[in-house]
Amino acid sequence: MHSFWQDLRYGARMLLKTPGFTLIAVLTLALGIGANTAIFSVINGVLLSALPYPQPEQLAMVWCDNRRQGIPDDITSYPNFVDWRDRNKTFQGMAGVTSDRYNLTGTGEPEEIRGATVSINFFQLIGVNPALGRVFTAEEEQPGRDKVVVLSHSLWQRRFGGDPGILNKTISLSDETYVVVGIMPPGFQFPENTEIWGPLAPDEGMRSDKARFGFFLPVVGRLKPGVTRAQAQADLDVVANQIEKQFPDMAGYGVNVVPVLENTVGPIRRALMILFVAVLFVLLIACANVANLLLARATVRQREVAVRAALGAGRWRIVRQLLTESMLLAFLGGALGVLLAWWGLRLLVDLSPANIPRLENIRLDGRVLWFTLALSLLTGLIFGLAPALQTSHLKLSEALKEGARTGAGGAGGRHAQRIRGIFIVAEVALTLALLVGAGLLVRSFWRLQHINPGFKTDHLLTLRVTLWGSKYRQGGQAVSFYDRLQERLAALPGVVSASATSDIMLRRLATSAGFTIENRPRDPGELALELPFDRAQPNYFQTMGVQLLRGRAFTAQDTRENPRVAIVNETFVKRYFPNDDPVGKRFTFGGGGPNARWITIVGVVRDTKRQGVDQPVRIESWMPLAQMPSGSMDVVLRTTGDPLALSNAVREAVWSLDRDLPIPSIQSIEQILSERVAQRRLNMLLLGLFALVALVLAAVGIYGVMSYAVTQRTHEIGVRVALGAQTRDVLRLVVGQGMTLALAGVVIGLIATFILTRLMTSLLFGVSATDPITFASIAVLMLGVALAACFIPARRAAKVDPMIALRCE
Repeated sequence: MHSFWQDLRYGARMLLKTPGFTLIAVLTLALGIGANTAIFSVINGVLLSALPYPQPEQLAMVWCDNRRQGIPDDITSYPNFVDWRDRNKTFQGMAGVTSDRYNLTGTGEPEEIRGATVSINFFQLIGVNPALGRVFTAEEEQPGRDKVVVLSHSLWQRRFGGDPGILNKTISLSDETYVVVGIMPPGFQFPENTEIWGPLAPDEGMRSDKARFGFFLPVVGRLKPGVTRAQAQADLDVVANQIEKQFPDMAGYGVNVVPVLENTVGPIRRALMILFVAVLFVLLIACANVANLLLARATVRQREVAVRAALGAGRWRIVRQLLTESMLLAFLGGALGVLLAWWGLRLLVDLSPANIPRLENIRLDGRVLWFTLALSLLTGLIFGLAPALQTSHLKLSEALKEGARTGAGGAGGRHAQRIRGIFIVAEVALTLALLVGAGLLVRSFWRLQHINPGFKTDHLLTLRVTLWGSKYRQGGQAVSFYDRLQERLAALPGVVSASATSDIMLRRLATSAGFTIENRPRDPGELALELPFDRAQPNYFQTMGVQLLRGRAFTAQDTRENPRVAIVNETFVKRYFPNDDPVGKRFTFGGGGPNARWITIVGVVRDTKRQGVDQPVRIESWMPLAQMPSGSMDVVLRTTGDPLALSNAVREAVWSLDRDLPIPSIQSIEQILSERVAQRRLNMLLLGLFALVALVLAAVGIYGVMSYAVTQRTHEIGVRVALGAQTRDVLRLVVGQGMTLALAGVVIGLIATFILTRLMTSLLFGVSATDPITFASIAVLMLGVALAACFIPARRAAKVDPMIALRCE
């Protein structure tokens, strides 16, 4: 231990003697370690930290594997849920958990609260008890006795001031009276962001087999101890096959078991791991740079090391001393890296889209700090070992010569030059990999931004309006409200037109149903497809700027008293009427039959990317709101100027009709589209930033090595110039040496990147993972930067005065 502290004190003194070297090395390491610490903090918070429930690894979402629409995690119906729950052998229990919305009034401004309607065993299944009060009883699973709720801790604090007296008191939700029976502990919000829970009370219609296709219910289950996901999946596959044999129309609907954590973070896992690999590359490049600095510094210290060896210090003793100095550098870089990570993490969280799961868990906790400590230790070994071994391998007789030129000893010889060359090749290869990855994301995002969504995105404002309470229970009342709202909004100054639709941006799990086309029998060997449908007011397509290709749009005459009509998109026509005019053709939801309510196609509109510009177009249909009433609609306005400037006027127009209606958000369509690609934008920015840092480090590394090489070869260059070498000859000599290393790095990097970028396929859109344009342009860029880094030292070498270079040392 005494010798360790001696090495530590000596190493600190040596670093203080060369503050410039120490500062550059520490800053370089801090960039690499800080980036790794920040990204690991995100991975730790999002992917690695356990869910806040007992035995969270036993919790799994049980989804309907909807092969008809290609949705492996679809919701299911209540009868299917009951069969899964009662027939399986691998789950302790299952609970239905359907998302809901409530309009909270009577305690301030009306507020739309995100809620869930759950089976009465839900809280026991999750394993979390209320902080106050109780959860639901068996009697409250019956319709009419289900007007009870449990509040989240955050809602209790925000709207009721944390008053425990709210228990067993009534509150007004969606124009109905509910009794508060419990308060959950802080942090419990399952499903994500839920603030209020009510009991699932299915009526006889929901329980009957006729409701098998009434999909509305997500399901969560808890596996029995020791049961694996694969065993549970196999068990429920048997149940699904039994259901299909019993109900042949259920063909194409399987079961998919997904752990709750995987279900939550699955969509972001690959992006985070790619970013983690990227920052590891940055750290390796930083290590290569510092290793080269240490090798150059070793040349200056070779006489010191030789004297120590001559006085009896063994090679391991010298290596230990040099590694101690490397560790000091690494720990200083780690300490500064933690500060950079703390600052960068705050910025990263601020830039992250709100839909990133578990964002509240991201912080610099004990696990992250231990990771940083271990990373600093490993980093010190990585960049310090090779220079230490090289420095300790000296020829004492040469190193101790009074007039020995720099480079005569081991530290400056050919072996050290080869090591420096290997580091440069590795830096170039790693940097090229990062640049190609960033280039692919940039090209992908550029393509996303230039896709035509099928409607005019500018000057569009939208808001969600949900009608609550008994006064809107009749469909005609909802239709009348939206008609009056449309008139008031259209009359506002700066509004060109106004309309409404049930879903302005098509959700992944859209409202849909099986359908039958008139006089066209279904192919028994083909799974029946489902048709997503929305409601729309007249003037909707004109307001959105969606082109009408055939037929007509909806009019005020499309009421419940008149024949039912629909408008479909191009993809629907291409699939079902490729050689016919669809206008005038009829279809119905369900299987047809003598009592079928047929719907006539009156128009065809251009395909739109409502599900997202990076998603394929699906078949779609629209019905007039007057013929298929809905209490929840997306209102849309086309304006002459900035749409958000009308936000207050729009709110007042809604509240002039009903003061109790909450308006959760008013957004422009451009904001919504931007949010849809926010995760891709963040991935591009982060990987681009890391690639830029790597490029700068690589350029500095190449420049440093070539500058050092010029210094080492000053005598040789002086001889060449004295013997008649021209400027171009010296330039060719120095630049050729550097470019050989850079070219080797580019070749190795291209080969490795060709393999690695295939892992990025899911993050790309409209660009191949092996896109030749990106690969070629990045290779040229890398060689250009390397050429610039080589040229500056080469110019200095070409100006060497042979008289000075040949002067006796």
